[in-house]
Amino acid sequence: MKYWLDGPAAVAMAFTAAVVIAPAPAGASGTAGASRASSASGASAGGDRLLPLELSGPPLRIAAEAYRAYDSKSYDLAISRAREVLRQRPDSQEMRKLITLAQRDKYRRDHPMEFIARKPPGFQAAERALAAYNDGDYDLALAESRVAVRQAPRNLDYRLMLIESLQRLNNRDAAEAEIDAAIRDLGQVLQLVTLRDGMREQRQNEALQVPYALMQAGDRRGADAAFADLDRKQGLPPSLVQDAAYNAMQVGNDRDAVKYFKRAIDAKEAGNLPMSEQDTFQTRRVVADVERRFGLTNTTTYRGANAASGISGAPSSPNDSVQNTTEVYWRPLGYGDARYLELFAGVTDTLWSRGGVYDTGADALQGDVGARVKPFTQVNLVAALERVFPLGGANVQADWLARLGYGSSIGTDLRVDVPAWWTSQLYAETGHYFRQSRTYVNSEWQLGRSYRLDSVSPKLVVFPHAVAAYDYDTQMNFESGNRGSPGSAAGLGAGVSLRYWFREDRYHAPQSYWDLSLQYRARVFGDDRARGVFARFTYSY
Repeated sequence: MKYWLDGPAAVAMAFTAAVVIAPAPAGASGTAGASRASSASGASAGGDRLLPLELSGPPLRIAAEAYRAYDSKSYDLAISRAREVLRQRPDSQEMRKLITLAQRDKYRRDHPMEFIARKPPGFQAAERALAAYNDGDYDLALAESRVAVRQAPRNLDYRLMLIESLQRLNNRDAAEAEIDAAIRDLGQVLQLVTLRDGMREQRQNEALQVPYALMQAGDRRGADAAFADLDRKQGLPPSLVQDAAYNAMQVGNDRDAVKYFKRAIDAKEAGNLPMSEQDTFQTRRVVADVERRFGLTNTTTYRGANAASGISGAPSSPNDSVQNTTEVYWRPLGYGDARYLELFAGVTDTLWSRGGVYDTGADALQGDVGARVKPFTQVNLVAALERVFPLGGANVQADWLARLGYGSSIGTDLRVDVPAWWTSQLYAETGHYFRQSRTYVNSEWQLGRSYRLDSVSPKLVVFPHAVAAYDYDTQMNFESGNRGSPGSAAGLGAGVSLRYWFREDRYHAPQSYWDLSLQYRARVFGDDRARGVFARFTYSY
């Protein structure tokens, strides 16, 4: 049987257990021995415990008998011997206390049912909750845990049982709320803080998987919304911002794509995202491409087609001439993952013609306005429709021109990881003037090595290359004795280009360049226009 002992009883038990008669040294009187007793500690210098009373003679021996009787739970004898001491020494307060304790403990011994140990608040509900939990009845465990917590709100074990029951029922929102409430009531208890942090981390990790699951299911727009929701609620970690950026770009969300890419650059500079210098440069290149809304290109050519202009795209005649084209364009719908619409306008003029075969200056000045579309992300195919018209009193026939162009390039951008790299660029275009019923084709392929001229500038690149070119024009008919197919010409040769990149900042790779190219080609077949020196200067802003 268990009993609850209050403070005085416990003190009395300890006090009486320490009481023994101290043996007096030989030759000493009882009074002297008693005077060496300590009324506070009950310990002598030699290690013997002494009676904590200022008694001597028979009262001292009788008091010792009273304490021994109390220790052995002989309460009647203890009371009797204590009263005998009081008869001889009425001033002994310790004996009065002993009588009180003996009488109390005797009553408790004789009436045990009145003093059965009381269980603390919430104990029985907690026992029922634990039993239900062990049986897998988490609903009952939850209900009983709530009762236990209500009865003993400061009991940590009851709180933990309640939280665990909620977790077993997959009610994590309520579990987190209970953890927060327990921390408010009990303070920053290590178990609660660890549990809270673990649940938050688990929730965050699960939330981070949502956009990836949507991407795997093909729901890119849903993934974009999930990334945005995560970023708003908890902030995307640096390791995920690039994935979020590319996904946003693929669904045409240029604004968020740029935001995520810039954060990736910031994280790299802060040391929170491992990225090579080339990876960082390519990220800056993407930012520059996605943010571009307009541009300007000015091209001057000596002989050969100016395919980039889209206005003088038809092959030139065998006669030497210099042409210049200036074009501005605007992307009203943005980048759209490299699927964009461009509205453009341009001016073209023939600056010089050997022997005056062609009109030059004001007589050759023409303008054009039109639209072109790039419908595919991975395929660089561009379709355009434009109106060509004379400017001023130029001797130019107004016409409609439809064009279809294809380009493929490798290594044409600046690189920061290596000083030299292979470069290839191919461009082919076909066009048709409706009023003139004129169709043309021109193409050029360049292959070589690009070298960064770091000794001059890390933005300056020289590109020696081999070149192959072909063009065809229905307007150029030749005599039957001419070598090659009528209207077509092809050449092979070598050339060198010099390109300088500029206009960059922390988030944007160089957005502009000038390029000077010089080539010499030998005729393979067709007209003499396929051979000779060809030069081109391009300024792209």
